[in-house]
Amino acid sequence: MTGYFNIPSANIIEDGQINVGSSFINKKYLKYTGMQKDVAALFLTFGFIPNVELSGRFTRQLKYTGSQHNIDRVASLKIRFLSESKFIPAIALGLHNPISGLEDANHFNSTYLVGTKSFYFEGTNFLFSLTVGQGFDWIKAADHQFIGTFGGLLIRYGNQVNIIEIMVENDAERWNAGIRMKLFCFLSVMGGLQGMDSFSGNVSINFSL
Repeated sequence: MTGYFNIPSANIIEDGQINVGSSFINKKYLKYTGMQKDVAALFLTFGFIPNVELSGRFTRQLKYTGSQHNIDRVASLKIRFLSESKFIPAIALGLHNPISGLEDANHFNSTYLVGTKSFYFEGTNFLFSLTVGQGFDWIKAADHQFIGTFGGLLIRYGNQVNIIEIMVENDAERWNAGIRMKLFCFLSVMGGLQGMDSFSGNVSINFSL
């Protein structure tokens, strides 16, 4: 889903756009593996219709030595019901893994409301973005994300072709920081520290249908 380093924002991928990539997530704060295994994930985010974003992710534990290991599948939906204007932030409702057959098999679950407001500075290539959200554990699951108040700051510098973003956030459990580079209009590379001490990151490409 679109967002900062770890937290979601109220921004939505453009209608007809697809973002596909792979990520590495450090084990230190990963409830899904009991903080025992790093994971690699494949993800896809799709701008289905205006103001609606769909996402899917397939996550596999690395260096798993058990006899069986099912790939975890997460489906996410984000609906922006208020677009950003000069004085009003964008506001969106998000659902991470809202439907699962078994409670013990439902990971990375969250239901949240989030608002994002951006500030542009005329005559410069700078943008500042603030996000604040509230997550709820209304759906029973093996583990949850973003439960409580979360938020962050993003500073962007660049033009339409190459952009660098610096992000600092609190995901309702810990502070994180990251840097994302968007290159040649289609490539995105991001890396950062969860809990300010554990590296995670991803690489993705963006294209139109």
